[in-house]
Amino acid sequence: MFTTMANMSPQEFLMNFRMKRAGDLLIKSPNTITTIAISVGYRDSLTFSKAFKKFYSVSPTIFREEKGNNKYERLVSPQRNDSSKQSHDKNTNK
Repeated sequence: MFTTMANMSPQEFLMNFRMKRAGDLLIKSPNTITTIAISVGYRDSLTFSKAFKKFYSVSPTIFREEKGNNKYERLVSPQRNDSSKQSHDKNTNK
């Protein structure tokens, strides 16, 4: 039932939630990556960094450094499907 309503598995939903929150914290807070990792449910920064990089395709450090260039639109609207992202990119470049 959850998968039908949310259009993703509970595990994917949790991952999306954690990564969106982590990205938001990286941009808006001065907290360390370790502190942010713990606050979104990871026990250590290495595991968090690997998951973050898999989700955003960049490390948390690079994400934070490049926060001002709006490059990481997934923070606002995470997309797990590349074709959806490409469709969105085409609409925003008009």
